Amino acid sequence: MTFTHKADAEHWLRLQQRAIERGEWLSPEEEAVRRPQRRTLQETYDRFLAQRPRPLALSTLTAYEQDWRLRIVPHWGAERDVKTITHDDVWQWRQGPLAAERRRDRSSLALFSELLAKAAHWGWIDKNPAAGVSIPRQTKAMEQRHVFDLDDVRRYLQAAEPQHVALLATVALGGLRSGEVRGLRRMDLDLEGRRILVRQAIEHGKDGDAYRVGVKVPKTSAGIRSLPMSTTLVTILRDHLTLHPRSPEQLVFTVADGKPMGPAEADRRHNRALANMGLRTPEAERRRLWRKGLPVPKEDHITLHDLRASYAAWLFSEGYTIAEVMLLLGWSDSRMALEVYSRVFPRRVESVGPKQDEALKGLTVVVA
Repeated sequence: MTFTHKADAEHWLRLQQRAIERGEWLSPEEEAVRRPQRRTLQETYDRFLAQRPRPLALSTLTAYEQDWRLRIVPHWGAERDVKTITHDDVWQWRQGPLAAERRRDRSSLALFSELLAKAAHWGWIDKNPAAGVSIPRQTKAMEQRHVFDLDDVRRYLQAAEPQHVALLATVALGGLRSGEVRGLRRMDLDLEGRRILVRQAIEHGKDGDAYRVGVKVPKTSAGIRSLPMSTTLVTILRDHLTLHPRSPEQLVFTVADGKPMGPAEADRRHNRALANMGLRTPEAERRRLWRKGLPVPKEDHITLHDLRASYAAWLFSEGYTIAEVMLLLGWSDSRMALEVYSRVFPRRVESVGPKQDEALKGLTVVVA
């Protein structure tokens, strides 16, 4: 038996030693006799879903189902015996069908690797043949992100349609995620205390053969938070609730029939505001070009999610610490906060030399 990494070998050795201590150790020949002769990928996938420690979010379950049905099964086959999958097989899949390194390619490979890791954990295979095969995460560098300052936010909210202003203002001035702002209930807004309590989010995914909108709680404790509101945002939300009264349990932002809003509708409202600002081709014009078979402009504009980075950038410019920004944004990982911070204060880095020169002005030394 060989291992790709030393840590894998050491882990296997510890398992053997524990089995010996408990009197449960079996020789390879005995294990082969006891081990079922055939375990399929379908069995692995079904057991993987059935043994989750907690129910999967609707959006996560939908993503798994799409990766399994559209990428894994067409290439490997649901009845493929997991014992016949080799590291070279996985690498060829990585270099072939997944070579474009799109986001769904990366998630499909990650799911496949997790399935094989579980098969190894259950004793169906000796080790995970997908270990060490990955696709790097493609993230937009901070310098490529569009960031609004408060003057931009002013123009953005003035350009928004009146019925869209409250939702877009809550994202731009509160730093909420799209799903979080769509999941706000009337009881989550304390207008007198000027606080927003983030406790749930709206998600969109497939339930059986139909797509539906559901509610989920934040994945980490950092996602549950209480946020301060400016008087400007309080006024906007109070006006919205006056025009659209809600009971405490009802959602603040819904579609026309009172149902939860999906992510596409929130993006549509954002894009409409950008078009009114002249930063994006209007949707009607894009549809006209598409119907005529003409090229539709591929515009790299600020996304609704980028408004969170804008909010973080403004907090940093006002002197808030990284820990405080992480708390307000609901980040459990400091990497994004540090990336935004480096974008906001590049001049501080460039000023290191001049500041040293100023502090050491008049220094005379002998260099040998």
